[in-house]
Amino acid sequence: MKIVYVVDDDEIVRALIHSALSARGDAHIYLFASGNAFVDMLDGLEEGVLLLDIHMPGLSGIDVLEHLATSDRSLRTVVMTAKAEIPLAVRAMKLGAADFIEKPFTMDDLTALIDGAFDELRDLRDETAPRDEARARIDRLSQREREVLARLVTGLSNKEIAVDLDLSPRTVEIHRANVMSKIEADSLAAAIRTALAADTEEFA
Repeated sequence: MKIVYVVDDDEIVRALIHSALSARGDAHIYLFASGNAFVDMLDGLEEGVLLLDIHMPGLSGIDVLEHLATSDRSLRTVVMTAKAEIPLAVRAMKLGAADFIEKPFTMDDLTALIDGAFDELRDLRDETAPRDEARARIDRLSQREREVLARLVTGLSNKEIAVDLDLSPRTVEIHRANVMSKIEADSLAAAIRTALAADTEEFA
């Protein structure tokens, strides 16, 4: 089930959006009457689409976006602005908003933007999944095993790695076998692919 967060201090707007989205039956909808209330709950929020009003008492929509910029929440934000506030909308997009919509808007237009934001979330998830999986496998390695893998990626042989790390060739063989097992690689090529997929400076 999709998740939509609505942050707007106007109770009528919140109610209208909730009614329109509930009728579709494909999303859980969470309503927040202020930016402060939303930010207070930020750490526990799941991936979803955020509908965010720009003008609110307390934390504004811009303030909320600045908080989001320092968090690791997987949210796609659609900013709701008043007419003729393009500069604010541009600023919001520079802070990470995916799109904006001007009030008053139709629910058809709003739901189209929401659907687009969910498509972007899916595409982003598909793009980062291989990297995240590779990093999770690399995290299983000890520091020494990571050092061995990093040198395998550069094309060094076991003997060369042994000299570089001041280890015996037999010790390098053991570390290499552990690397292969822990990252579930059945060949050196697979191990190198995993290291490169992790996309870190360590294996660049």
